[in-house]
Amino acid sequence: MATFCLSSFQGLRASHSPAVRLAAPWRPWWWKATDVSDGIQQTRTLCMGSDGSSPDTVENKSTPPGPDSILGRVISAQANFVRVTVEPEDGEPDPPKDRLLCVVRALLKKMKRHVLVGDRVRVVGIDWVDGRGMVEDVLPRTSKLDEPPVANITKVMLVFSLSMPPFLPSSATRYLVAAEHAGLPIIVVLNKSDLVDQGDVEKEIERINAWGYDCIPISVKKSKGLDLLEDRLKGDVTVVAGPSGAGKSSIINALSLRSLDEKNDTEDLDLQAVGNVSERIGRGKHTTRNVTIIQMSQGGALVDTPGFNQPTLNFPPHDLERCFPEIRTILSSNDTGCAFKNCKHISEPGCIVRGDWERYESYTEILHDLEELEQIQAKRAISKRRREGNVRHKRAAGGALREEARLDTKSHRRTSRRSVKQEISEIARSPLFDDIE
Repeated sequence: MATFCLSSFQGLRASHSPAVRLAAPWRPWWWKATDVSDGIQQTRTLCMGSDGSSPDTVENKSTPPGPDSILGRVISAQANFVRVTVEPEDGEPDPPKDRLLCVVRALLKKMKRHVLVGDRVRVVGIDWVDGRGMVEDVLPRTSKLDEPPVANITKVMLVFSLSMPPFLPSSATRYLVAAEHAGLPIIVVLNKSDLVDQGDVEKEIERINAWGYDCIPISVKKSKGLDLLEDRLKGDVTVVAGPSGAGKSSIINALSLRSLDEKNDTEDLDLQAVGNVSERIGRGKHTTRNVTIIQMSQGGALVDTPGFNQPTLNFPPHDLERCFPEIRTILSSNDTGCAFKNCKHISEPGCIVRGDWERYESYTEILHDLEELEQIQAKRAISKRRREGNVRHKRAAGGALREEARLDTKSHRRTSRRSVKQEISEIARSPLFDDIE
């Protein structure tokens, strides 16, 4: 026996204006109906005529029923929609569709739990016919980058071009510091090596190696260096970041095409959009606008990200020294270290880091920027407390307005009765309490 239900309907009526109502008759109403019979889920779009005639079946699609909830990974995000690749758990049957277009649950937004590309999520309320669902929960992350916003990655590939736009050490340092703060392995790629002399390429490679990073020169146009790069990225989820116009999307397209056999059809291959460098300003034109994960057939995945001129650095200034491999090498090679534990390596006596190394000036500039940002944030916090004042008003029973002292939550936090009861119960269950009895 078949079960028939109406899941949604949509229609347009004529205007309420009498003149328009006479000129324009009622438009048809559309229903989406689901029919479950013999284990097959069928969705029909029905049309009711304006004269009240019986519905006519416009289309008929059938899809085997799938689970009500399933785990997946976010591969792209745009506005309020995310595209999720289904990843069933061990032992679960394969779902009817491998990709779902989902919305994010409103409660997650209220809780400030942002859904990022790369997140493993739980999808509920799935319509396997239309391939839609709702993201209900976000699973714990193993890693996270704020800029570009991506989660659960295992490696960072920073792409810079040797020409158009030229390689700038100061700009590259800020990208490297942002990646170092995330605590992930870093690969530096120098693209467009065919546009400069080989001597200049070797010079930049030696410079980046002296900074403490592995560097791979490539040329997408001449397919140079792609074999080595493909081997280094195999099996990892790598985020591709760098300035606009460096050739990030071109590298991803080249690696995707290399993974295909000549006999395979490339029509279904989803290539990334690429653009030319602006001749007026000499920089990229922001062709890529969304973060997207591209699965690689040889293993692993690449995350294409929009280009930006400078990454945002927002962390405590005392964390900056661990973002420079040169400083880590100097401190590890010396048993005593600096004279002061909180040495900033600027003008403190007994500092062993301050010296003649290439990126020291960039270190001092970034440290100055982080200290200024910390002061600005502290002033904003003080101004907020001043605006709020020391008194807050609370509405009592009967509508009366009373005043209460506004306490600092850090120094006047009150322990809840639930926490007190939990502590008492833990003490009662402890072996020390048994010995007392």
